[in-house]
Amino acid sequence: MPLRYLVLVVCLWCWASVGKANASDDSRPNILFIVGDDVGYNDLGAVNGNRTFTPTLDSLKSSGITLSSYYTFKICSPSRAAMLTGRYPWGAGFYDMSEDTNHCTRNFTALPQMLDGYKTHALGKWDVGFLKKECSPTYRGFDTFLGYYEACEADYWYHGASGGYPTKCTIQDGPRAGGLPTDLANSTKDGGIASASTVVNGTYNTHVFRDQAVNLIKAHDTSSPMYMCVRAFLLPHC
Repeated sequence: MPLRYLVLVVCLWCWASVGKANASDDSRPNILFIVGDDVGYNDLGAVNGNRTFTPTLDSLKSSGITLSSYYTFKICSPSRAAMLTGRYPWGAGFYDMSEDTNHCTRNFTALPQMLDGYKTHALGKWDVGFLKKECSPTYRGFDTFLGYYEACEADYWYHGASGGYPTKCTIQDGPRAGGLPTDLANSTKDGGIASASTVVNGTYNTHVFRDQAVNLIKAHDTSSPMYMCVRAFLLPHC
């Protein structure tokens, strides 16, 4: 699906601003990076004369900085590769959403790998490499990952079905070698890949990722800063 316009919401905050006591003296900001996947520029009420109802995004737009003159790739996976590596999609080797073995950014340093001392979390869709473990989020600098290794799922409520990758698209090494990626994974850097689909089946996926983001923020140890990438809001995409 063409990526008509990529909505990025980047929030820098101190814990005092969210009512968290005993904040660390560490002056580095906590970073919440939210991506609205395949959201069209004219989908926002603030732009289309309120033909759609998007009060939260409209409020963020009015109180923040809006970048309205730039280019993004025509589809979503190369755009995410660019956000992860800081390179143009073609510089990171991404041109499409193919399921080949080169669908990975492991040749480049990923942003979370550069955030020394940060606790890092990824939520939502990944789809920038998963056939080999070194392409997956918890090997690319994220401490935890809750989401889809593929581009999307079959629907928004049942999380145990593949998003449509062909059977030839199989993991090449590790305990799941020869199998398809876990549909909804709850993974950690130390604990490997675990399926979360049976726990949350029947729950709207936006709510799954939203609730996890809130829980991670509330449980965060403020002795270190946090970087959270939420690429979870998939409704326009699928």
